[in-house]
Amino acid sequence: NYEKAREYQEKAFAIRMEIGDKEGEATSYGNLGTLFKSLGNYEKAREYQEKALAIRIEIGDKEGEAASYVNLGSNLLTLGEFDEAERYINEALRISIRINARKIEANCYRRLTALFLSRGKFPRADDYLEKARAIRIEIGDKPGEAADYGFLGDISCQSGLYDKAQECYKESLVIHTEIGERKGEALSYADLAACSYSLSKYDVAEDYYQKALSLSKDIGLNLEVGTLFQSLGNYEKAREYQEKALAIRIEIGDKQGEATSYGNLGTLFQSLGNYEKAREYQEKALAIRIEIGDKHGEATSYGNLESNLLNLGRTTIWRKHGQRMDIGDKPGEATDYGFLGDISRQSGLYDKAQECYKESLAIHTEIGDKIGGALSYANLAACSYSLSKYDVAEDYYQKALSLSKDIGLNLEVFQ
Repeated sequence: NYEKAREYQEKAFAIRMEIGDKEGEATSYGNLGTLFKSLGNYEKAREYQEKALAIRIEIGDKEGEAASYVNLGSNLLTLGEFDEAERYINEALRISIRINARKIEANCYRRLTALFLSRGKFPRADDYLEKARAIRIEIGDKPGEAADYGFLGDISCQSGLYDKAQECYKESLVIHTEIGERKGEALSYADLAACSYSLSKYDVAEDYYQKALSLSKDIGLNLEVGTLFQSLGNYEKAREYQEKALAIRIEIGDKQGEATSYGNLGTLFQSLGNYEKAREYQEKALAIRIEIGDKHGEATSYGNLESNLLNLGRTTIWRKHGQRMDIGDKPGEATDYGFLGDISRQSGLYDKAQECYKESLAIHTEIGDKIGGALSYANLAACSYSLSKYDVAEDYYQKALSLSKDIGLNLEVFQ
């Protein structure tokens, strides 16, 4: 209950200010910052964390100062402001090493892991995580060690190293089970389910999923089971859980979670081929992410909308293409192949694009359309270049140039 939590934090803050408890005041600011981050209000979260930091610097609380820098860095990470986040986290790391605050030092390494993971620099992320894990083992921080294994599993999964990811998630599961941390246990089962699905081990994935679901129900955890059902191909069940999650998030005022649910529903409807509905949900997710200043999420939403539009365009063209073939509209048929080639090329599917451009070229040649032929050669040249087939690209380019000169076409072809 976020509203109730905010109410209690603000009351505690008022009392601490009244009695002059500066350390407690900083703690309240920090807690309010964490609360607002959970609600997706990152600007407000940053404001409170900066106030906590200012007080801790003023009273000489070095450990608290380091913790505030970590919190600020974590907040900036979520906003996608990686350079500033790195600066804050490194400052926290410098202080924690100097005062021998080993747990904070490990937390810094974990945040740096997340930072380099977000930048796609997996080897550096892996290095930092190993440093974090070494400290956890040294100081006996079992919950932290389990979380670090989970992070390492995420890194491996994103790198396509699913076997390595499974090992890490299993280590995390063992520790969570050992210390009786049932929420972590449920999340580990969910991670193992998703990873097993990526390895095409569907029966194993289903077994892990059922364990995750059973545990989450026992402890009242609102697990993202919708995405699990989707990955397992059960779309009706996926929709049901995503809509329930959305309703809860709207009710409790969790804006970030609300955006996530809209995005998940958008992805689900795209998988079902309902591109209009998918677009509607992705636009709702985008609007919320812009409102709360979630830059990373905003970029994800734009990517999802682009993917949706490309799929919608591909489906519409194929429908029209079938109609053109029925009525013998050869020029239109060639144009459709060209459009499909363009869409495939924009999606990075260069082999598919080449196939389409070749079909377009064959029809243009058959009906004697030299302009279309020149354009097809130009497209094939650009596509071949993207595939690093430079000799082939040059050959297509020369053919495009030759045709365009023959017909007096001022063609801006690939060079």
